[in-house]
Amino acid sequence: KIDADVFQEVIALLDKSERPLLMIGRGSVEAGVTEQIRDLAERASLPVTATLLGLDGFQAEHRLSLGLPGMHGTERANMGIQNADLLIGLGCRFDDRVIGKVDEFAPKAKVVAFDINPSMPGRTIEPDIFILGDLKDTLPVFAEGVSRKTHARWWDELKEWSREAEPNVDCSLKPGALGGRQAVRYLTRRVSDSDGIVCTDVGQHQMWVAQELPNVTPRSHLTSGGLGTMGYSLPAAIGAAVGCPERTVWVIAGDGGFQMNIQELATVVQENLGLRIAVINNQCLGMVRQWQESFYDRRYSAVALSGPNLDTIARAYGITGHVVDRAENLEEVLDFVSTEEGPVLLDLRVSEEENVYPIVPSGTALHELVKGPSLPTEA
Repeated sequence: KIDADVFQEVIALLDKSERPLLMIGRGSVEAGVTEQIRDLAERASLPVTATLLGLDGFQAEHRLSLGLPGMHGTERANMGIQNADLLIGLGCRFDDRVIGKVDEFAPKAKVVAFDINPSMPGRTIEPDIFILGDLKDTLPVFAEGVSRKTHARWWDELKEWSREAEPNVDCSLKPGALGGRQAVRYLTRRVSDSDGIVCTDVGQHQMWVAQELPNVTPRSHLTSGGLGTMGYSLPAAIGAAVGCPERTVWVIAGDGGFQMNIQELATVVQENLGLRIAVINNQCLGMVRQWQESFYDRRYSAVALSGPNLDTIARAYGITGHVVDRAENLEEVLDFVSTEEGPVLLDLRVSEEENVYPIVPSGTALHELVKGPSLPTEA
């Protein structure tokens, strides 16, 4: 049952708001309302931030996109949340990786949550208004009452904060060692250009993909949120390739997670699936190593990996394998991959010392994000 008075209350809040913001999650994709959300955002000039599982619900290069929110979110998204006076969540659960320190999340905002799950309120935050129902039913009722706005001053403020995750990192392919973010930037462009599907594992590469992924269509970004299951990417990609045989399916994984289900390469060959597999190989559990470096005074424990030669293993399965450790060779190999009919595995060897920024340290608020070693956050 739709309570018209509640919708009018939300519409009135939005009409009075000077700094509104939309946050969309996986529910928006599952409900099939991504086009309606785009139309709503464009009509009212609403800034949009999409969570890890909602990334394929709003095109990253759209002029209204703020990028990823949360622990590894962009400065623009996180500072937008912290300065908004109205935050409307559409199909997102406000999980701990998105909100940071609970009692300092969106401190200036009224929070409105649209969700199909009746247990959502109170799990992490208590929204001021909760609208229970399928977004297919509730979003149109809300959207039809929203009027055109520009929010010019709010956008001037938002543009003071960086939309790019690490603007100081040079990702050009000039001669030199290959970097993790650098590799991911060119891989995700290939995914976007081919209208492909990308399946990521869990760790640093997962966050780089979330930060770098350009425009993709709904249901094109598959990753393990919530449980964060290492080993997810290859089986997920097998399912995607079987379900969508007309599309190019990419695996982007770390060397740790990839080896947790490496035996499924046999299934890839047996089913003749033309997967493009890119392993960001830093010979360690990169995210754990980063935390031990940053928060545990470099007291490293159980993070180094002495893994096998992945290209040799690929060939043992009958899969074409390539090693890339120099930036200037990456494009040539990616061009080759685009012409191959069968599966290909790329062993992309990068430094183990590279970290993912920005980062909101555990237990801190979103505005306390660390932008990078050479970009301290201003007070």
